Amino acid sequence: MSFKYRPDIDGLRAIAVLLVIFYHAGFKIISGGFVGVDVFFVISGFLITSIIAQDIKENRFNFFSFYVKRIKRILPSFYLVIFTTISLGFLLLLPNDLVALSKSFLASSLFFANMYFWKVTGGYFNTSTGEMPLLHIWSLSLEEQFYFVWPVVLLVILKSRFSKSITPLIIVSIIFTFLLSEWAAINKPNAAYYYLPTRAGELLIGALLAIILASGVKLKSNLANCLSILGCVFIFGSAFGLSKASTFPGFNSLWPCVGAALLILSGNSTPTFVGKILSSKFLVFIGLISYPMYLWHWPIIAYLNYLNYELNYLLGGGVILLTTILSIMTWHFVEKRLRRVKLSDTSAFIRIFVIPSIIVFCVGLLIIVNDGFDKRFVNNVKFLKVKQALEMPTVSKGWCYQTAKDMDIEEPLGCSLGIKEGVPNAIFMGDSHAGHYQYLVNYIGNNNGLKIATFITSNCFPSLYTSNSENLGGNPKLCKSFRSEVQRIVTQNKVEVVFFAAKWDANTEWLHETKEALDILSERATKIIIFPQIPSYFDNVPQEYLRSTAISGFSDFNGGKVNKAYILANLNVKKIAKKYNNVLFLDLDLFTGEETTLPFFSNEGVPFYFDSNHLNMYGSKMLTRKFIDSPARNRLINEEIKE
Repeated sequence: MSFKYRPDIDGLRAIAVLLVIFYHAGFKIISGGFVGVDVFFVISGFLITSIIAQDIKENRFNFFSFYVKRIKRILPSFYLVIFTTISLGFLLLLPNDLVALSKSFLASSLFFANMYFWKVTGGYFNTSTGEMPLLHIWSLSLEEQFYFVWPVVLLVILKSRFSKSITPLIIVSIIFTFLLSEWAAINKPNAAYYYLPTRAGELLIGALLAIILASGVKLKSNLANCLSILGCVFIFGSAFGLSKASTFPGFNSLWPCVGAALLILSGNSTPTFVGKILSSKFLVFIGLISYPMYLWHWPIIAYLNYLNYELNYLLGGGVILLTTILSIMTWHFVEKRLRRVKLSDTSAFIRIFVIPSIIVFCVGLLIIVNDGFDKRFVNNVKFLKVKQALEMPTVSKGWCYQTAKDMDIEEPLGCSLGIKEGVPNAIFMGDSHAGHYQYLVNYIGNNNGLKIATFITSNCFPSLYTSNSENLGGNPKLCKSFRSEVQRIVTQNKVEVVFFAAKWDANTEWLHETKEALDILSERATKIIIFPQIPSYFDNVPQEYLRSTAISGFSDFNGGKVNKAYILANLNVKKIAKKYNNVLFLDLDLFTGEETTLPFFSNEGVPFYFDSNHLNMYGSKMLTRKFIDSPARNRLINEEIKE
């Protein structure tokens, strides 16, 4: 006895994939189209549990055969898409981006993509993720991880004395996982989005539905119609009502999941009005090609994003058309044909999984070992010149900024700016934004007899909290050590000047810690100088410019849009500074003059920015020259520092 085919479920697949694709393709009205993935999870949990439970009941379930069926179903199209993606990456991506793609290529082939992207992204909705061609594989990886665990759990339960308690056991598990998901969505949103424990409840809703329907539950026609309409309201309501700003997954993911469950439940008994629509030839066909559609759409969009093309409705429509064409071809020439090929389980495992996995490993390793084949651009002088400029003044360059990459360094390096002799009589502390002020602080120190103990590391904003701090940066132990060392210096030495710098718009929630630091330091230091946050961009404009020098298909480079959040952040810090007689906040116009922003390029066409919000070493020098040329320079040095 086999599982009965239901065309309405293929129609539901169509709705799920169309929501995801239209959302990714730039149709902003579908602000929560990402919930299509949640609908897929419910469908997957329902189908896989229905099949496994039936096989267990008939004593014909075999783990190896089960996984081979999964291999035959998903891997042929999967490998076609990821090999095409990596091939295009060789033509379109810069070396470091090709290396990053290769790492995700390896993670995807091993179905750990969700774990990989959890580690490397600042969150699923981070702007940088839009340029990661294999980002979407996270959901497939999560499903496969569920398939490794769930059959074992299901077999143990159904073959034990707890078999009659399976429904309450699943219900309890669903409640627990959604409570965990809600907590994580608020406190650990990045992990919550990608992690199996916070997503398992969605698959378990489908599993619960499978167990309930297997018991012979039937609905009356009127009730089924009402539930199907309610299911549509839940799915489309969340697709149009949620957005990337919503707390997600958590309880908000219940809406599309319950909606999908209601549609599957209502369609099981009698044909409903909604069920007939879902069973229409068009939606059923889209459902049949939904898997290749999901696979193909995102690499196309990611490469367009990478090449700086803005997705509007026209280009988005083109993406959907190309996705559909590629998906039909994949379904017809790959999926349908391979279903007719008769292979034993062992042969299928070796040919469709083992051999392609070895090839993936070799290709990925080859790209990583060869640094993304960076010699492709060895004759591109402009590219090499711009690439060389995109460096920050870090420890490895002879400066004091210890980046988040220096995770093995947990103690201050005793680094100082200004004069080299004597004990420190000044302090400079801040996050990565302090990095591009090092040239200037070094200049001030050398011209004013200051030996400036410098404490700079990523995200470690100016604070003296060593415990209970709301943000300890990318290297918490180092950040704590920095703050402890600052307290030691101001206690034991006479401190002339303290310099603060930070990305103030990222630290608004814990400015009270900076204020408390000012309370203490303003009593122990002669003067405190706070540097303003420089203008930031929404996109990584220097990287876009670098791509424009190397990639022939790159859209016209026209600069970037300024993110004006820094303006209010600077004003907030300035208000705090005004409360102290010896604290000076430097206005940004000291560096910009009559302009509202800093220059982006040098006269030689080299960018001054490192990324969207940091200056590179050329930019740091430019910032110092701006200060030296400012009429306020002498006042600042002679009156503010030497008083």
